[in-house]
Amino acid sequence: MNKLKELYKEISSSIWDRIPFSYNIGFRYSEVTITENLLFDIHKFNVNNPTLKINIYEAKNEKANGNDLELCLEIEPNKYVILVIQAKKLYFTTQKYRSISHKVNGTYQIDLLEDYAKRQKAIPLYMFYNYAPDFKNKNKKYYGCTLVFSQFIRKHYYLKASSVSWKIPTFDELHQNHHAVPLHTLALSGLQIKKTIDKCYKNYNVYTKDELIDNKRWVEIFDKNNQDFSKYISDEFEPKYRVILGENK
Repeated sequence: MNKLKELYKEISSSIWDRIPFSYNIGFRYSEVTITENLLFDIHKFNVNNPTLKINIYEAKNEKANGNDLELCLEIEPNKYVILVIQAKKLYFTTQKYRSISHKVNGTYQIDLLEDYAKRQKAIPLYMFYNYAPDFKNKNKKYYGCTLVFSQFIRKHYYLKASSVSWKIPTFDELHQNHHAVPLHTLALSGLQIKKTIDKCYKNYNVYTKDELIDNKRWVEIFDKNNQDFSKYISDEFEPKYRVILGENK
């Protein structure tokens, strides 16, 4: 059994259940909070499965964003690709990702995300946190956390020259035709993941683990259960966390 796949399914199911619960009791369940919970679940899983190769790092930059994330996936022995991720939560009542067109100091977040990915020679994605009660899928809770390449969002929803605003994506538009995929897709083999990436992106680097452990930018998290991870928000795309995931065979 692929243990990481089961972990990703559990994380997604938990998000799916918590979004309506928080809405019904008036509790603020933000992207930052969900991302922190996701990291804690990975940390707890790592403690219980010490033979798996998982490392979690926090940015030394105090202005890093708590909902921005890097996932480093091992696609071959000691060969990693970096996924840079912008998290967005589905609005429960409208079933739209209305904050996807958010600007930071006059610049769209998607531009900041893709500029950062270009500098890092990484792959830019959106991670969506979802609850869609009318979604017709017997495993719909596994869609509580999904991923889509930013390239797809830019092509189909980004502000066009002929329009005055974005087209805001809905859950159904992204998921009924499988443009967005469940988080547990990351548990596929490294070869399968590389083939999927290569269909959309060519200009990305493959890193060794030593190259990823950049002590100038990152510090490894060992036990910070009592620390508030969300004190600071940056004006740029500046991921607060880096997770290095060894291939789970």
